[in-house]
Amino acid sequence: MILFPDRALPSEIVTPSSDAVQKFGWQFQPWCGTMPTHKFGDGKKPLVAWEGKPLYAELAMIAILKNHGFAEAIWRDNFGRGYFRNALPPASCTMPECFREVCGRILAVNGSWSGCWDVLAMDREAPIFVECKWKTKDRIKQSQKQWFESALTAGLSPEQFAICEWSFA
Repeated sequence: MILFPDRALPSEIVTPSSDAVQKFGWQFQPWCGTMPTHKFGDGKKPLVAWEGKPLYAELAMIAILKNHGFAEAIWRDNFGRGYFRNALPPASCTMPECFREVCGRILAVNGSWSGCWDVLAMDREAPIFVECKWKTKDRIKQSQKQWFESALTAGLSPEQFAICEWSFA
């Protein structure tokens, strides 16, 4: 499945078999309203405006995917080690059943959650993983490349992964 082909960008990850991970761009408006009291991590994580609300880019991506037909989507925060859906401040949730089997297979190969991609989404056929990267401020880490390679070993395909390179409009 190709996500948002009209927003396609050159990939920054190519597999050993020369398959590229799809990459797309997204522009958000910066949040200019009242700042929420909740601060994520070190308090430097930027807020984007989405549907009149302040959200982190990962939470906005969940809304975007759901608006495009995905039945389920969550944000896996590897630093706080939680799952979130759509609130600010983020209210934790449990991992939906539809992701447990595939994540279990990847964990069996990878050995930990280290490098898990940000957003897990489920369409009608298979789960996808989307990594959100703030353009010019963020990059794919080695642990994320390892998670991707572990997922391929566990039977997933490169088409089940995408990188969203986001920026402010």
